[in-house]
Amino acid sequence: MKRFTILAALIAFVGCSQYSEELDKITAPTQNQTEFFASMPECETRTYVEDNKYLRWNAGDEITIFNGNSYNSHWKFAGENGANSGKFTDVEENGFVTGTPLNLTANYAIYPYNENITITESGVVSLTLPATQAYNRAYANSFGAGANTMMAVTENTSDNFLAFKNLCGYLKLKFYGEDVTVKSVTIKGNNSEKIAGNAIVTMAYGSEPTITMGNDATDTITIDCGEGVALSNDAANPTIFWVVIPETTFKGGITITVTDTNDQTFTKATTNAVPITNNLIQPMAALGVESIESTPPNNQIWYTATKTVTPYEYAQNAFNVPWIESVFNEETGKGVITFNGDLTKIGSNAFYYNRALTSITLPNSCVELDANCFADCENLQCITFGNNMQKINASGLFRNCGKLSCFKGEQVADDGHALIINNEMVLFAPMGLEQYNIPEGVTSIGKYAFNNAYLNSNLTTISIPNTAKLIKQYAFANIDVGTIHIGNSITQIEDFAFYNSSNITSICLPNSIVSIGDSVFDRCRKLENINLPEGLLIIGNDAFSETNLTSIVIPNSVIEIGVRCFDGCKNLKKVTLPDNIAFIPNYMFYGCSSLSGITIPNGVKSIGERAFYGCSKWSNITIPKGIEKFGGYSFAYCQGDIVINSNPVSLKTNGTSPDASNSIFYKSSFNSIQFGKEVTTIGAWAFYNCNITEISIPSSITTIGGYAFAECSLLEYVSLPDGITLIPQGLFNKCKKLKIVNIPATVESIEQYAFNNCALLSSIVIPTGVISIGASAFEYCSGLTSITIPQSVTSIGRYAFYDCSMLGKVYCMAITPPKLEYRALPYNYSGNIYVPVSDDDSIISSYKNADGWIDYATYITEYNFE
Repeated sequence: MKRFTILAALIAFVGCSQYSEELDKITAPTQNQTEFFASMPECETRTYVEDNKYLRWNAGDEITIFNGNSYNSHWKFAGENGANSGKFTDVEENGFVTGTPLNLTANYAIYPYNENITITESGVVSLTLPATQAYNRAYANSFGAGANTMMAVTENTSDNFLAFKNLCGYLKLKFYGEDVTVKSVTIKGNNSEKIAGNAIVTMAYGSEPTITMGNDATDTITIDCGEGVALSNDAANPTIFWVVIPETTFKGGITITVTDTNDQTFTKATTNAVPITNNLIQPMAALGVESIESTPPNNQIWYTATKTVTPYEYAQNAFNVPWIESVFNEETGKGVITFNGDLTKIGSNAFYYNRALTSITLPNSCVELDANCFADCENLQCITFGNNMQKINASGLFRNCGKLSCFKGEQVADDGHALIINNEMVLFAPMGLEQYNIPEGVTSIGKYAFNNAYLNSNLTTISIPNTAKLIKQYAFANIDVGTIHIGNSITQIEDFAFYNSSNITSICLPNSIVSIGDSVFDRCRKLENINLPEGLLIIGNDAFSETNLTSIVIPNSVIEIGVRCFDGCKNLKKVTLPDNIAFIPNYMFYGCSSLSGITIPNGVKSIGERAFYGCSKWSNITIPKGIEKFGGYSFAYCQGDIVINSNPVSLKTNGTSPDASNSIFYKSSFNSIQFGKEVTTIGAWAFYNCNITEISIPSSITTIGGYAFAECSLLEYVSLPDGITLIPQGLFNKCKKLKIVNIPATVESIEQYAFNNCALLSSIVIPTGVISIGASAFEYCSGLTSITIPQSVTSIGRYAFYDCSMLGKVYCMAITPPKLEYRALPYNYSGNIYVPVSDDDSIISSYKNADGWIDYATYITEYNFE
């Protein structure tokens, strides 16, 4: 390969005056095209940067050249050091070293050299802009060697004069600080603009280059200061740091992070837009970094206090590493707690009840704070968080820290009131506020985020931005704020989000809401108004329990409602349920003593346990057709008139326990009960302890469960339907005012306790067809004076008529003595027992000698039943 020499010159560098300097006249080549001549104004240094100054070539400068083809060739400056013109020679002995053979129409050159630079046949260059730039120790007011990427394009392949042009602009940073030695400076756009890494450059002869950052480019540039740069302590003469940046605009400002030689950091963010223009300088105002010591090393916590602070004696294992010592300076009031390794976590109650503590500064290694870790530190005024917080359990974090007035740290919002991690607001302290607007950009409100808002009773209003989509568990729980404005993008409110927020009176939910979790507004006892928007799908358990709502419309979009949804809403009067609801959950309206306006939709298939328990003002209840199951006590303590149109299963509960928990109308007081014609079953315990005086059971009912009317203490008259074959156990147990019962001829069995303790039942006719009378069936029926036992009865259970103290006549029509169990008749019975007459006295004889009957032989006498 041929070797040739290239002489090149740089265009003028433009300073803050923002205009270009023209090159001095360029002498045309006089020899063959292996040498070029160029001149530049005199300048003290190669890279000195100030208004109207120029760049110079120095020994060691290297460039990439594409000499009419796509081979990346390596060239090095061989002229005089600092001269105004320069000669470059080929570094490689064998000429061009990398690339593929393409025919270019011009020569291309790039500074600095990189073997990975490539070019296409159309002249598109791919290169890498450095993400790390060295601080220029030789010339303090300058950028480092190799940072300022330049490019040159000749007129054609025969033209060997390379007029370099700058690809980037320049950010001029100024710092000052006392006893601060900087190890590095990092710059990042707040909108993550791409400023380093892979880039594409296009440039034509005589025009300005255009640069486009690649998709995989990075968003930070770091100035590496090596062993460190000591800052000036004079704000008027600060230390200068230069950063070379491709043309861009940092629309949301920039964040500058300074790290000192002790690995302590100082961060400053701007919010105004910062434009970087090709070839121009963007100077920044001087920034003092005296507070760079605000971040301790990873194995220390710094604090201020009135005396030595140590971890809570019962929580000394609350850290991920053991703590070694706490050293306190009484003169300065400053202290240091040292750990045996990097501190990553501060656990629950770690500094509980440290009254001496006034401020605390955490290292960057600390990524987690657990609940209550600063609880009852009543003199704590300020906390500085490390820059890498990842997880905070805000529950009780600053409980009773009434003097807290300062949050600091990289993740603290500009307003100083909120700690934000990955766009989630995880911690808030009011610090004297009356109103607070959560910052724009926050996408979720974290668990327990406002748990400490009670520290300031003046806070009355909170506004959630439209950027937020999620409110997490307990986010606003237990606060005294009266007004909360919810942004238009919230889709989900998690469990207990507003639990016990005692002063909220009204909430407007946006149309974006699809889910409300468990106990979201539970115990918001002043909440009077809330809208549930169409589009809402899920309402969780206890969502509105113990609120002050007076009316609510549940939209038709709702497909799931949790248990106890309106439990304890004593002022709730009117409710509109969705048309398509199939299940009214357990305890949904439990204790809604003012509820009077509600219609159960026709599509409801099941009513849960205690669903309408205590709705004592609901006077006209209509149960629609299609109800398949009822929960225990579902209409307990209701009153008025009730129409039951249930079909097909009717009045039957889900319960399996043989007790009063299966009662549907427990303690309800009905003026009338109207059964629909399709009701076929009254389940066990259905009307247990219900306050009714009479009931007419229609003929459609063929099955009645045990204890269905037990302890209906006001019931006087019952007409049982002809279709039933069984009077189940305890059916009228303890119906103490029951006087008249018509038992149909279809009944075959009277089970145990069926009429037990019906004290006013004076007479009863047991129809022919009854085969058995169960144990204690008429026990304690003290008003019963006579009883007729038909011929069909074959057994009478123990205590069947025991303690029927007024019973004086028993008519037993059976030819063969029924089996009489132990004490089936009253103890010491002295009345008459009448049995059928027979010519040979065989019937009366068999009675007097039969088991059980033999005890009453003296009182058995014949009777003609014809």
